[in-house]
Amino acid sequence: MAPPDYSKMGFTAIKVDLDGPVAIVTLNRPQYGNAWTHTMSQNLIKAYETLDLDDRVRVVVVTGAGKAFCHGADFREGDFSNDRFDPSEAPTEHNHRDDGGMVSLAVHRMKKVTIAAINGAAVGVGVTQVLPMDIRVAWKDAKVGFVFVRRGIVPEAVSRVIRLFF
Repeated sequence: MAPPDYSKMGFTAIKVDLDGPVAIVTLNRPQYGNAWTHTMSQNLIKAYETLDLDDRVRVVVVTGAGKAFCHGADFREGDFSNDRFDPSEAPTEHNHRDDGGMVSLAVHRMKKVTIAAINGAAVGVGVTQVLPMDIRVAWKDAKVGFVFVRRGIVPEAVSRVIRLFF
């Protein structure tokens, strides 16, 4: 089986580049501060699952295009309510988890080393998505914010399990 060609996987919100054994995943919506969308979460899940199976890859580095890492959720897409959950069904990992949580679990399941290279502002899901990564490195002027309570939002991305950040 031929190794995957990440440029042909149809990603619209991220880029995946290989530099030897290092995969660089770039959140690629710089005109919006790399704000999180449902499309971005689906792109990331597909990329992480594929990278984990790619024998060429040993390390996955995640960064943001432009001046921001990720400004958090792009609320122009709505409130990110989960319409996949039917209250009459028993909850499972797949029918009740928010998009950020699904991405965090995809990172957690990876056998490859994951590194967050926080190159600018990381707010809300922009910072909770890096919590399951093995290493988190931030630019000295990066702004990091867990702003959920100030916005009246319940924390997502399985961030109720806060790990030591820096």
